[in-house]
Amino acid sequence: MTRISTASILLLAAGIVVSGAAYANGAGRHHGHHGHHRPPPVLIAFHSMYGVDGPFVGEANPVDDIVGDELPWEVRGFARGRVTTEGNVVVLV
Repeated sequence: MTRISTASILLLAAGIVVSGAAYANGAGRHHGHHGHHRPPPVLIAFHSMYGVDGPFVGEANPVDDIVGDELPWEVRGFARGRVTTEGNVVVLV
């Protein structure tokens, strides 16, 4: 019998909560009165990002066989983004 980690249980619970929230918010229904298009509800939004640095720079620690950038990068100005209940991702930097 395998041992289930706490992280796996928390991840499963989070998935159930997100699925329930998407269902309760009417995911997939975009049309309001008279056929006007309404954007899907936002699941999560952010107003800041963290630049790549440390072990993610260079070829030493690739993520899914994708190597990091040559130099650390910084976000200057603003960074905003959101994920909708339909899985659409929008990022403005």
